[in-house]
Amino acid sequence: MTRRILVTRPEPGAGAPADRLVAMGFEPVLLPLTRIEPVNPSELPDPARYAAVAVTSANALRYAPAEFLARLKHLAVLAVGDRTAAAARHAGFATVHSAGGAIGELMALVADIVPSGERILHLTGVEKTPGLALGLEPGGVAVDQLEVYRAPGVSYPTDFLESLGREGAIDGALVLSPRAGALLADLARQPVFCEMIENAAIFCISRNAAASLPGEWSERISISSAPTEDAVLALLSAFH
Repeated sequence: MTRRILVTRPEPGAGAPADRLVAMGFEPVLLPLTRIEPVNPSELPDPARYAAVAVTSANALRYAPAEFLARLKHLAVLAVGDRTAAAARHAGFATVHSAGGAIGELMALVADIVPSGERILHLTGVEKTPGLALGLEPGGVAVDQLEVYRAPGVSYPTDFLESLGREGAIDGALVLSPRAGALLADLARQPVFCEMIENAAIFCISRNAAASLPGEWSERISISSAPTEDAVLALLSAFH
């Protein structure tokens, strides 16, 4: 029987892992736990102030105001990982550097490329952690954050979850961020969904993502060797 794997990432990002799961012989079950909405900043900064642009999600490049993004394209993009770097190239940036997928690796990349005393612009979402600014500013690189999208949580009524459960139990779930893990844990407070995933293996992109999940799930949790989608999907290679 084909194993069913829960994908909680919102569109348009959910399609890529879902397609890869199908190719691996799994049945993806799409259940976005957030939705992505643009934010129209009331004030846009002067691009001339910045030595580079930092991006920690491809959504920032999808939802930033197009006219403002065009004014930034002479700057280098410092992306948290390869997926975000690909989105920057698709958006028309010529100089793009990719870190290894974790915020700490992005900090190291910025420190290597941006001289102390310079300022960078971080295109980000409303829901974020302050790690980048906190990590860089003591070293002399100033960070301005511009919120260009938001990702509110999505709730599902009991009758919808019951209909999903009638299609079969969930055998595994991808947790690709700490926030996704927290929202998955919240959803599991609904008995009908808790029953659906009570035996599911949980595949996490990082220790931080795993830490957002209930402690009683610990024996079912696997953590990828690197904070990338490739590494998470590699965990499923023997899960048939």
